[in-house]
Amino acid sequence: MNYFNQRTDELTAATPVHRVTSETGPMYLANSLNEFVPTSGILSMADALTDVGVPFELNMVPGTRHAKGYLDDVYDETVDFLKHHVLVEHVDAK
Repeated sequence: MNYFNQRTDELTAATPVHRVTSETGPMYLANSLNEFVPTSGILSMADALTDVGVPFELNMVPGTRHAKGYLDDVYDETVDFLKHHVLVEHVDAK
């Protein structure tokens, strides 16, 4: 809410799940199971990606940490995902 100056009328437009299409690139999604941001958002994104056939990896880590708080837990998987989907696809396109 801090990003929107408490204006709830802008939340839907800013939510990326509404922009998912079959042209959306592969995604790596990570979230703590019990952090202050509800898991419903990341699960909605996973559903939207599934609905249009976009590959994704989902990593739900234990605990209440947010973002950088669980970076050490997901770092290797994130790098592997980027190597596979960014570097490989970039090289294959040449």
